[in-house]
Amino acid sequence: LDPIFIQSVDLLASEASNPSNEENQIYYNQFIETFGTHYVSRIIVGGTAHLYTLMDQSYYKESSYEERTSQVSLMFQYKQYNGQIGSNSNEIWASMKEKFRTTSSTLSIFRPPVASKENKSDWETWQNVAGNYPVVINRTLFSIHDLIKDKPTVREHLRKTIEFYLQKGVMPTLAELNGQSKSRNSLISPKPQGSIIGLDVVGCGYDPLLLESKYCIFDQSNFTENEPWSDPYNKTLMYSIPNGWFAVNTPESLTLDGSILVTSVEDYFRQTRTVTVRKSGGFIGIGQKRIQRTVTEFYRRFYQDYYNLVLRMKQMGWYTLSVSAFPYPKLNPTAQVAFDNLPTHFDVKDLKIWQDFFDIFGTHVVVSSNMGGQVWAETWYEKCLTYEHTQTWIDEQVTTNWLFFISSR
Repeated sequence: LDPIFIQSVDLLASEASNPSNEENQIYYNQFIETFGTHYVSRIIVGGTAHLYTLMDQSYYKESSYEERTSQVSLMFQYKQYNGQIGSNSNEIWASMKEKFRTTSSTLSIFRPPVASKENKSDWETWQNVAGNYPVVINRTLFSIHDLIKDKPTVREHLRKTIEFYLQKGVMPTLAELNGQSKSRNSLISPKPQGSIIGLDVVGCGYDPLLLESKYCIFDQSNFTENEPWSDPYNKTLMYSIPNGWFAVNTPESLTLDGSILVTSVEDYFRQTRTVTVRKSGGFIGIGQKRIQRTVTEFYRRFYQDYYNLVLRMKQMGWYTLSVSAFPYPKLNPTAQVAFDNLPTHFDVKDLKIWQDFFDIFGTHVVVSSNMGGQVWAETWYEKCLTYEHTQTWIDEQVTTNWLFFISSR
């Protein structure tokens, strides 16, 4: 076992082996917050692909279960082959009912994620790369209290604490564990905490050149149709979703470690040559002296660079927030006025109104976003001077004219 885990168990045994007050119980709660309730004994790696089909309420009510199942199956086949050369995707599309095609929308989530490729469906691309970049799709868990073999009192109290936490969703007090206090039975708050996180991105404008979110376009004021959404990691937290938006739980965790060493060479040199000429003395050219001084300087630096990139990326995914593709939510009042004021004909001489519009709303709208958190990248840079050389050469030439003779030295 890990030394830190062993030390933590020893601390429970020495400070709170048989808990008698709430301070003792805090040790067990903190132990679970640090190490969790279970440990992973086995994992299955591979890939997963989910296709979510969202149906219009009117179609759902008027269609039978068998019809809906058949239509969803056809949609799945269409998504499998769409974009492939020689596929019968057009025939599959035509075989679906008109109302289903026009009132439903789909959302595909692949693990590992894939980038769209020409003449290949996302499904085919995912099948080709899933084996090269597998992700964890299944875990076998055992309760962490089973690891404590030689401290039965600590083991038993930790088991009770874990069971309470899993049943209630909150850490217990000692009184609750002993049945002396009314348990907190409610896992979900009766009222949402507020609007779901991500509404400042999804349904808003975006400038892909500046990588900036812009002013929101769709109306977020009506929350009458959607059920509250609960956090997949903490069921006690609930959030409201406006009409026209939907959230799909996509909890995932990804950790990536890597180290890269790049070596490069830089050679710098500078050469300067200075020539100075002086003339003196002599009469009508007799006895005249000419001095020419040439100074050549050479400087060189030789570097060898070491770039050390140590990367540790931790990514946590919570959910995918999207807007309905058909029909789209209605525009908010500000966006509606802006669209109404746009000219119906494009005039190349009047670009300011378009520039102002793009500055406010961007050029695109975000219709879906994976929500979560990511921490990554630490970089160290070291530069080493391995060689430096300086040279100075001086060449001085003196010439004297004696009528018929010229002497130099």
